[in-house]
Amino acid sequence: MRAMPRVSTIAHLAALAVPCLWAAFYLLPPLDGDVAAILDYAVRMVAGERLYIDLFDVNPPLIFWLNVPPAWLADRLALDPAVVFVACVLALQGVSLALCRRPVAALRELGHPLARAALPLIGLSVLVMLPRHNFGQREHLMVAFALPYLALAALRLEGGQPSPADAAWRGGFAAIGFLIKPYFLLVPLAIETRLLARLGWRAWLGRPEPWLIGGLGLVYLAAALVFCPSYFTEILPLVQRYYLTSSPLLGIERVFGDSERWIPLVATLPVIGYGLVSRRPSLQVAALFTLAAAGSALIQGKGWTYHLLPLFQGCALTASLAAAAALAVIVERAPPSRQHARLAVATAFGVLIAGFTLENPPWRDPLDYRTSFAGQLEPLIERDARGEPVLWLTDAIYPKYPTMLYGRVQPASRFMELWLIDGLYRPGATGRPRMRQPAQMSDDERRLFDSVGHSLERARPALVLVAPAAAELGLPKGKFDYLAYFLRHPSFAREWRHYREVAVIDGTRVYRRLDTAPRGASGTRQIAGGPPGAR
Repeated sequence: MRAMPRVSTIAHLAALAVPCLWAAFYLLPPLDGDVAAILDYAVRMVAGERLYIDLFDVNPPLIFWLNVPPAWLADRLALDPAVVFVACVLALQGVSLALCRRPVAALRELGHPLARAALPLIGLSVLVMLPRHNFGQREHLMVAFALPYLALAALRLEGGQPSPADAAWRGGFAAIGFLIKPYFLLVPLAIETRLLARLGWRAWLGRPEPWLIGGLGLVYLAAALVFCPSYFTEILPLVQRYYLTSSPLLGIERVFGDSERWIPLVATLPVIGYGLVSRRPSLQVAALFTLAAAGSALIQGKGWTYHLLPLFQGCALTASLAAAAALAVIVERAPPSRQHARLAVATAFGVLIAGFTLENPPWRDPLDYRTSFAGQLEPLIERDARGEPVLWLTDAIYPKYPTMLYGRVQPASRFMELWLIDGLYRPGATGRPRMRQPAQMSDDERRLFDSVGHSLERARPALVLVAPAAAELGLPKGKFDYLAYFLRHPSFAREWRHYREVAVIDGTRVYRRLDTAPRGASGTRQIAGGPPGAR
């Protein structure tokens, strides 16, 4: 029997090591395209460029401000910004789990040895393993910020009384995550509504968490108005006119149209329903979080995979807590020792994680990156641009990012990508409109046309990359061409005589400036790669 503690400890540590191994692979390329784009903007902000003036994007300012510390640290230490960013996100996850520890330890519901042994593995799996290529996305960060608040809410539902300092730290920490996107506020809205019903008005108002979330929200709004007024005067009107999904039914189809998306939710719905009516506080909170995450994805309506990440994490958390509760009831008459519980949990976790890892190995993306579309573009850009500006005419984040970040070049345009063209030429009753002449353009289109049109003469980029716009906009080949569109601008056309085509990579044409001495062979090259809009 003396060997049992040793065996259970080794098995438990081995199980904990698996998520840590996953974390190490995130330090390797590639970052997700959106994550890399936001980090690149933060790098440029550290270099002195101004958000929403020199840098144009639809995201509210908080996510850029959160990326500034790793960008600044990378600049000061002369390190790769992507590596520093990943290290900071991993540190954030460690802080999140550390802040969960005290309220979780106080929960009587989770006092069973099986639950105590399973909780660290569940937390690491949800934060480290489930995100995969969505690591570092805004939704991923929100969940990391929110977990201590969720644990505290479960403790309050159980009747616990955390200290005001503990509650304040966790409420303020969660507020940062909830304010990254306005849609994320559905989470505290759902949790606080349940707490209000449980505690009553007087006790609810006496807690610091809602005051901190609301107060920090007002401080953030004031800071955005003072430091980023262009976001409200220029960006938000464009978002309203061209970016938001117009049809709720279309949004539902986009979000849950694939079986890989609706099957996990449907399979977890009975557990979520049980959690809502259960007397187990942690299960209630997990179920409410999952429903709020589904609502956030539906409101955004784009159907992008990272929008669903909190939903999948909530489903995993709810199912794991329900399984732990069921096991605790099963073994209640013959409770296992701590060593037996740790061994049982480590064994079950090992079986589950082996299957998940075989299906989604963490080394797949790093191994595939060099032969991917972005991986083929990166050495060409790094070699031929050598830190000089690059103009990339594309409607898609990928493969522009992470290629630009890893290639260590500066984008020549203030636009992250040309999503506005897609909005300006949105299909109508008679299909997509024809390419408008400059005299026919609206003020919105004219600003885009002039900004990109002057960027060639202003920045004199070493390379210009032109994506196949027909494929990106869903048009037949030849119906729309980014290069033809901007060549109608006098400044762009005047400067274009200095460029010639040097490569074609899966439909993306690469042009080099004639007075930029290339390091590689000259001549147009045809290179096969992945589809331009896919990861």
